[in-house]
Amino acid sequence: MCPDRYAPFRPIHGGANGDLTCQVEELGGVVVVRAAGEVDLSTAGTFSSALSLALERDRHIVVDLAKVTYIDSTGFKELLVCHATCERGGRILALANPHRVTQKVLGILNLDQVLPIFPSVEEAVRGLPSAP
Repeated sequence: MCPDRYAPFRPIHGGANGDLTCQVEELGGVVVVRAAGEVDLSTAGTFSSALSLALERDRHIVVDLAKVTYIDSTGFKELLVCHATCERGGRILALANPHRVTQKVLGILNLDQVLPIFPSVEEAVRGLPSAP
């Protein structure tokens, strides 16, 4: 097994109908949270759990939004809480692959000025500085 890539944690599911699945894994010295589905009030706890699990690894974090079909204010709040925790620890929270609508909302909220956004997870991993 390559030392930069570890087996992913068991997927975390949430929402009344399993509307969100999150997978946490390490890639190139960065923790990647791959979310799939809707991030809203009913699934924010699942999203928060995945981000908390990622924070425990004490590395930069990339949240892959490629399969996130919807994200509301509760999801953006969880990202900001994670960002604040990362910043206090000298780490970076970055986003990757946001859909066009999500990218637009990130711009409206000026979160694109706060969080680095990359077109892919691979580019995010390459673009982040070495692990803290």
